[in-house]
Amino acid sequence: MLLQSDRIWVGLSRVNEFQEIPKKGDQQDWEKFESTLKEHKSSTFFTDRSDLEIAAESTTAAPVKYQDIIHAMDLAVRAGFPGRRTL
Repeated sequence: MLLQSDRIWVGLSRVNEFQEIPKKGDQQDWEKFESTLKEHKSSTFFTDRSDLEIAAESTTAAPVKYQDIIHAMDLAVRAGFPGRRTL
């Protein structure tokens, strides 16, 4: 998943499928993010996987809050991805 200041991207890179989750007001849409991760976890691609790559694209013009990265990691664990790499 890729966390940007105004959206989150969740996808399956091996088949080049990505889903955009835009912000809901001034906050990330954490509900949609968590449900999307749970959908991925139940798919055949991730049933036996516990890892997830989490990346943030933060710039001076469009910073990503550190707390948003931590929250994304917490939700990933809750969705069934306790093993992850932060890039």
